[in-house]
Amino acid sequence: MKIEYFLARKIRKTKDKTFSSSVINIGITSIAIGVAAIILSFSVLLGFKDTIKEKLFSMSAHLQVSKITLNQSFEEAPFVNNEETKAFISKNENIATINAIALKSALLKSDEEISGVLLKGIDENYDWSKFESNIIKGRHINPDSSSYAKEIILSSTLQKLLNVELQDDILIYFIQDPPRARKVKIVGI
Repeated sequence: MKIEYFLARKIRKTKDKTFSSSVINIGITSIAIGVAAIILSFSVLLGFKDTIKEKLFSMSAHLQVSKITLNQSFEEAPFVNNEETKAFISKNENIATINAIALKSALLKSDEEISGVLLKGIDENYDWSKFESNIIKGRHINPDSSSYAKEIILSSTLQKLLNVELQDDILIYFIQDPPRARKVKIVGI
């Protein structure tokens, strides 16, 4: 008989009133609680994995294509979206939608507060189907094909920071030379 098995059997079969039996029971209980906590945390992690992925990809994309430059700002160089590029992309059956976006550094100014942001501009063909679940108040932007949309969606964190509500007007100051200002209405949080 192996010595480990012999000792484990001897220790386990001690009377209930001994010190070693109390230590063994405490050890078994603590290990059981620890294993239960690990199983619970992995269940929560794996259960929310798909939800977290969907939330991330609804704000961004599975794949982003941009022009390679040595530009170290947040703004990216424009990507040429000509007919040849569109034809090449449309041949791939794994691509569901293509959404053109533009990123621009700006300052948002409410009546009381100011905050620096990176604005994400979209075109009138933007697919709102994935993003709709993220809007907790209000609606998405109605595009204006004649000029820029005079509406904006803010995150709840930015809304609290700027101390604004739905239908409030805020000013956007674009950081460029010369600076430009635009007045927009908050239509979604």
